[in-house]
Amino acid sequence: MKAKKNIILASVTFLLGLICVAAAFAVPRIIANRMDKSNRKALETVVLQMFTCPNKELTNLYVKMYEQAVPKNPSSEDWLINLDTSGIEEYLREYYGPYFTDSGYALFEQRFMINNHVYNTAMGYRITVDNIEISRSNDIKSNYSFKAYLSHGEEGGLMESTVVEGNAQFFEKHGMLSYFNFIDSELHRKIWGRGPTFDN
Repeated sequence: MKAKKNIILASVTFLLGLICVAAAFAVPRIIANRMDKSNRKALETVVLQMFTCPNKELTNLYVKMYEQAVPKNPSSEDWLINLDTSGIEEYLREYYGPYFTDSGYALFEQRFMINNHVYNTAMGYRITVDNIEISRSNDIKSNYSFKAYLSHGEEGGLMESTVVEGNAQFFEKHGMLSYFNFIDSELHRKIWGRGPTFDN
């Protein structure tokens, strides 16, 4: 009887050991999958927001900023350095900020204000995201790349297709971008070359 109990006890102990080993392997994988899902969701959201035009609320903020700054009889462009960007900064922080770390957002905001705002604020122009492909690096798990398949054109006119490629990093905290960048010359050049935008 005692031998039988010992056998049962040994079997239970062995099974518990197997469960613990399985959990030790499974838990990190579950956590990694959740982190990956969170990262992809953040990246997808930022890409979708970046390449959706028009963003009427943001466009109105830019128009308001310039209307308040331009003097009635401007003799130079000195007034440009006195633009009040506080309303735009507040909107961007609320709209894009939740998906970035502090350091990542600082760089993103700088690039947006100087160059990338055109993707949201080109008046009379339309940009839509048809599909987004996201890939995770096999070597550095915090690194991602993406392809955004876009349709764009004058409002009411024919739409063209283009693909914008970029990369992102989630070094500091999962679900929050520490770096976001993309390469596009075709669409950006076309928007700027079409004539007046909100600030002309």
